Amino acid sequence: MTRKAILEKLPAKDFMQVHRSFIVPLRKVDSVRNKILFIGGADISIGGIYEANFCASFPLETRKYFLLVFLKQALKWPLAD
Repeated sequence: MTRKAILEKLPAKDFMQVHRSFIVPLRKVDSVRNKILFIGGADISIGGIYEANFCASFPLETRKYFLLVFLKQALKWPLAD
């Protein structure tokens, strides 16, 4: 079975493809930093073509934070805590 077929069978609100090789359960994401998801001790890179969909799956305030982090990384700005 292909990843595409697997993704179609999973509930879209609970699972998302974040890299060409990875489909993740969104509720299991512990944290996100520098385009890397941390899930139960594993770290998974968010692929460039999946960034927008990943960010859009979160509430607006969280999306604003992700956008700020991604912009600061792209522009090499220091990230204040």
